[in-house]
Amino acid sequence: RVLWLNRRLIAAGAAHEKALQALQASESRYRDLIEGSELAIMIAAASGKRLFVNRAFARMLGYESSEELMALPSGNVVVAPHDRERVGRYRETVLTTGEPASYEFEAMRKDGTLIPAQAFVQRIVWSGEYAIERTLIDLRERRRAEAAVRESEARFRHIFEVGGTGVLIRSMDGRILDANKAMADMLGYERSDLFGMSVLDLAPPEDFEAVHARVNQISRGERDAFDIERRFVRRDGSTIWTMANISVARDPSGAPSFVVTAVRDINERKLAEEALAESEMRYRHMVERF
Repeated sequence: RVLWLNRRLIAAGAAHEKALQALQASESRYRDLIEGSELAIMIAAASGKRLFVNRAFARMLGYESSEELMALPSGNVVVAPHDRERVGRYRETVLTTGEPASYEFEAMRKDGTLIPAQAFVQRIVWSGEYAIERTLIDLRERRRAEAAVRESEARFRHIFEVGGTGVLIRSMDGRILDANKAMADMLGYERSDLFGMSVLDLAPPEDFEAVHARVNQISRGERDAFDIERRFVRRDGSTIWTMANISVARDPSGAPSFVVTAVRDINERKLAEEALAESEMRYRHMVERF
């Protein structure tokens, strides 16, 4: 019986050793995988002690090497002071529940500068114990892009609201989605009156077919941006000559989203040209008669 027990203990010990070796081999493969990753990854024990930092993580935060960062005291030294309590709560929640979390915070680089980052945090098992894996994404480029978009939108909004150029925004099928005050004043409408109308409603009968053809060409993707002289029918039934700059706005995937038409009043110029042409014709008739 003692011999049997010894054999069982030896067998159990061998199985445990084999499982431990398999675990270590698995962790080694995982370490090699994330070490070469372009994603910034850090693994920390439940106590906060750093267990592993890859090169991308160190590089993102301005450190010369992973070893330099690993040598720092434990704690959230890579988190901005004002975010440390909030980040700590996320870590405790992930450790307790096992549910992954994602959040944005300000990371602190080696030189003390702060950068916006997004963290993806999950609980893993490392050397047989629960640990936290934190993957960071540098948000600086995204924030710069967002700021550029906001600035562009602000410029457009200023032109749209304050500028003297009339602007119509319409759907791909010609329905008016928005119009600025300059456009409404040019046509003798209130802005709200134009919403939902079709650009065809604003075309003189003799121009209807040409306008309809342009709407179809834009919808089919045959025309993307162009300038054209065209007439609009004003609310009182009179017509006004304009120079229209028409361009298709696209969504992030490149698909046509809506059409922007910037309209400049050239009515006086066209009337003067017509008057000059009529005068020249009268003069030519007079010369031919004599």
